[in-house]
Amino acid sequence: MNLQEFRSKYPAYQNVPDDELAGALYNKFYAGKVDRDHFNEIIGYQPAPWYRRAYEGAKSAVVGENEFDFPELAPSMKERITAGGTIDENAAQARLINAVDLPRGVEGQVDAIRKVKPDARFGADKFGNVFVSLDGKNYYLNRSGLSWQDARNVGTEIAFDAPLMVPAGRLSASLLGGMGRYAGVGPGAAAGSMARDAAAIGVGSKQGIDLENAALTGGTAALFEGFGSLASSVLRRVVRSVLQRGGMMTKAEKNMLRKVGIDPDSVTPEFISKYRNLVSDAKPEFAARMAQSETLPHRVPLTRGQVTEDPAQLALESQLKKRGRVDGPNPLLDTQDAAQEALQANRKALQGHIAGTGRQPGEGAAIVQDALLKRREMAREGVSDAYRAAREGNAGFPAQEVKNLGRGIRRDLMGEFDLAGLPATRNILDGLAQIERQFPGRVTTVKVRALETWRKQATRRASVMRLNNPEEAEAIRRAVRAYDEWSENIAPGLVSQGDESAIAAWREAVRMRAKFGSDFESADIVNILTDTLRDGSRRLAVEPWEAADAIFGKANLAAKRGLGRDLDKLRAILGDGAEWQAVREEAFLRLFRTQTPGGPFSGAKFAKELNAALAKPELVGKLFTADEINLLKQFRDVALRTEKRPLIVGDVNPSGTSWGNQINRMLERFGALGRTAQIFAGWGLGRFERSQAEATMRRAASGTLPRREPVLPIGAGVAGPVVVNQP
Repeated sequence: MNLQEFRSKYPAYQNVPDDELAGALYNKFYAGKVDRDHFNEIIGYQPAPWYRRAYEGAKSAVVGENEFDFPELAPSMKERITAGGTIDENAAQARLINAVDLPRGVEGQVDAIRKVKPDARFGADKFGNVFVSLDGKNYYLNRSGLSWQDARNVGTEIAFDAPLMVPAGRLSASLLGGMGRYAGVGPGAAAGSMARDAAAIGVGSKQGIDLENAALTGGTAALFEGFGSLASSVLRRVVRSVLQRGGMMTKAEKNMLRKVGIDPDSVTPEFISKYRNLVSDAKPEFAARMAQSETLPHRVPLTRGQVTEDPAQLALESQLKKRGRVDGPNPLLDTQDAAQEALQANRKALQGHIAGTGRQPGEGAAIVQDALLKRREMAREGVSDAYRAAREGNAGFPAQEVKNLGRGIRRDLMGEFDLAGLPATRNILDGLAQIERQFPGRVTTVKVRALETWRKQATRRASVMRLNNPEEAEAIRRAVRAYDEWSENIAPGLVSQGDESAIAAWREAVRMRAKFGSDFESADIVNILTDTLRDGSRRLAVEPWEAADAIFGKANLAAKRGLGRDLDKLRAILGDGAEWQAVREEAFLRLFRTQTPGGPFSGAKFAKELNAALAKPELVGKLFTADEINLLKQFRDVALRTEKRPLIVGDVNPSGTSWGNQINRMLERFGALGRTAQIFAGWGLGRFERSQAEATMRRAASGTLPRREPVLPIGAGVAGPVVVNQP
């Protein structure tokens, strides 16, 4: 039912507007059940787009009402100057432009135009818009609606007010603080208003200097500047709050981070929050560097030079560090020591964050190896139990296949051993061949029990002969292994007798054996860690203390070929529990393998290891989450920043007392008296130099952010005079 049909059925709604009726029907009967756009289609209602309604409203305000299609005077004169003409013609046209632009009202414009063109004639259309007749052509002074002359009036007001508002606002801000700029903006705007009136008088306006308008202009400028700053601050906070809830940064913030070498896609939510708190009082690049150091698990103190990366400041700090602690405390060296302690603390904190333990390198890999060995043993026992259950069933195999098995085993052994000298082996093989002969006549099936009896006898014989005749023992073991392979891989498909449960037992045993081979006998890291030596000792081929290198290689974290495949296999076998966490922890510790034990933390070495790993993001992504990778990057950036050094370190006078040498040279000219004076002067200058150096070190070591320059007061305040002085 559409709206027309609804009104026909319910006449009481004939006069209700479409938008109100559609909204009421949807809210009462269909809200939450049908999409609103789909509902509108069903009832035949198509609301006008919001931008269309806004356009119509703006259009009426912009177009205005003008009786005639006259051009505007000042823009027309500007076009004539642009088109070219004589010097005198251009000068006359420029005077006409000033006559329209400088005066504030129509009366002043008329006075100024008559001064330039005494024969000018003025009139007004039926809407009251004033026009002038010059040289047989009519021009509006300012068309109704939004016009080019309106834009010129705005430009004129800004041209007079802004140059006086800027220095006045800056001066008052420097004397009274940040809020003082509002006090300076007002007088500056008032002075600009009076300057415009004076200029209008110069071109012929008789309106004089309007002090009341000047006062209104100044007050409005201060009000708009304050309101604009407040609105801007509120808007910034609202935008940041919305973005912060979504964990997002603005485009400007991202560009700033890229400028200082920080990947905006790798920052943490804690960094974003801290950066926005700091950037209100400091330059964005300084705030970004400080935010990185302060949002690690343990705050890393930075010097002023490390925050600003100013070469001169870095050079000064380098020289001050060389002073050591001979003359007393050295805050810069104290900050350096504190940064080292914080870096080491962050290393432990990150290890705990990623793995939750504090293992040493190699311990986690040993745990992984032990877990794999236990899983392998359990899997092997499961396979054995499965085959034991299958062999105890009543299944049987074709006698001819058993005969082929015996012949195949004999043929293979003859290729490797001299059976003529191995009588026990011949007896074992003959025993296998005779099994099918035990069932002559119509019997064509050999029971599994008979084959298993033969296997047990062969196994015991090999065990007995292991010491006296190793060659014979090995030959018999080969025969047993050949039988096992046949029973595991071929026999299940040959079952010709037995109930369904017996056949199902064989199939399950084969499935378990195949999975065991895939998990533990493939040519991969699991087999490497769980395999034993071939010398019969059953010792592991890879010792526990070698397991870490077996997993990750001996080079950097991502250097080993096939590491990604090995990690996938380990996780598939181990699951996501404690053993996989041990793998991740071992990987984390590999990033610090080049650090000097017991020595200072090297940000450069850590950065080299991490960057090499990050070169293979798909591999690192298997070990660490995105948040963990971002935290590692942040730690790298901060660690490198603590090692920031000037590219060229020259001689720096930290105390600013180079003029002391000049005083000494001057005193030398006075002979003995001068030398006596040098003693006292040297003592005083020494104390002064030390105090200055200590003060400089304290400032440098504090790591406080240099405050950003106050914003120039030419923003919203300019809008005040523009609004007040519109005609």
